[in-house]
Amino acid sequence: LPPEVVSQNNTAVGHMGRYEYDKALAIFQPLAEAHPDWLDGQVNLALATLNRQQEGDEEQALAILEAVLARDASNIKALYLSGFLLLRAGNNERAADRFMAVVSLDPDDGYGWYHYGIANEQDEPATALLAYKGAVRRDPYLRSGWYRLGQIASRLGEEEMAQNALETFSQ
Repeated sequence: LPPEVVSQNNTAVGHMGRYEYDKALAIFQPLAEAHPDWLDGQVNLALATLNRQQEGDEEQALAILEAVLARDASNIKALYLSGFLLLRAGNNERAADRFMAVVSLDPDDGYGWYHYGIANEQDEPATALLAYKGAVRRDPYLRSGWYRLGQIASRLGEEEMAQNALETFSQ
């Protein structure tokens, strides 16, 4: 990428860090249009769109991410963000597929394992339990992972595991 594109991208990222999503979008949108093959730019556009939180933004962000994944099915950023959006939309099965892809690409991603657990909690609680165990093993400071592990372990009758997880959560 030309240095001026990198500079503009960095400026937009700075706006996102200050929660100035409209300003970030005003930069990311023309960059994404001018460089459609730059998938990181497309993902940045989706992230700024998602964070703006106006009517239709989540759907628009998901559409951008789906287009990225159509071109690169192993784009881990697009997989993670689209999984998050699918969870928010209540499409847990598709979200679970996305987060499984994330942890297949990066087995040490505690947050990937955590969100894989969330996506499986309702229909596959045993899978969720394993995912939460994986999440806290990879990131022992992931407090919400300990909490959810305790909750799902209790639901499955694993009382000792539940108690240990909830004690860790409470520390």
